[in-house]
Amino acid sequence: ALNYPLLKASPSAYVSKLTGSKKQTKVGRSPSLVAALQARNHARVVVSGSLDLFSDSLYDAPVKKIQDGKTTTVSERSGNEDLANIITRWVFQEKGALRSRNLQHNLVGGFKPDMYTIKDKVEFSVIIEEWNGKEWVPYQANDVQLEVRMLDPYIRTTLKNDGKGRFYTIFTLPDVYGVFTFRIDYQRPGYAGLHTFDRIPVRPFRHNQYERFIDSAYPYYAGAFSMLVGLCLFSAVFLYHKDTPSKVKTN
Repeated sequence: ALNYPLLKASPSAYVSKLTGSKKQTKVGRSPSLVAALQARNHARVVVSGSLDLFSDSLYDAPVKKIQDGKTTTVSERSGNEDLANIITRWVFQEKGALRSRNLQHNLVGGFKPDMYTIKDKVEFSVIIEEWNGKEWVPYQANDVQLEVRMLDPYIRTTLKNDGKGRFYTIFTLPDVYGVFTFRIDYQRPGYAGLHTFDRIPVRPFRHNQYERFIDSAYPYYAGAFSMLVGLCLFSAVFLYHKDTPSKVKTN
């Protein structure tokens, strides 16, 4: 979703007009006190239902709890200031920004060819980093996926993380030739969307790359050789067999 709530109302809250109809439009935790929106171009907007949330008086206000008619202080300061700092860092792209670099793919234990062959084993890797407000640091996650697609995904696999920002995997290309796209389309709430891809053609086997004898073709081999043997026997009989001449009765 492009928009999502940052701070929800309490279970006993409700939303209604101050004047006119007393109908409750929303109740419970469905209303959002603070909501965020991130556009597809990574532009960010935060909407707060009250400016008092960012006031100094609520920054320094203690958090109290009422139970059994008694009021107890849970914390000397509220978390409004911490919440405001986190929201500010996020909306100004100081938090939750991602980038990818050094996308690589090649044959396992080999080099990157101009085009792959069907059923090749390919090693794919990419470095993903997160901005922490001062510098780019390795991104830590276990839900980044790679798609190998040609119109539709043929392979979708989760990338492994080495803990240093490098995400990698090894997969076997499908038995289909054409122009494939190695694509990462990573969308996670609170983070900037990550979209990176590379296109590479995949060709079928050359005539000398197929197996010399295929197990499933042995019946056809037997049929072909039996026809040759039959032809040789028929030719030998036809060429060298001589009919016995019939006796002609004479007077």
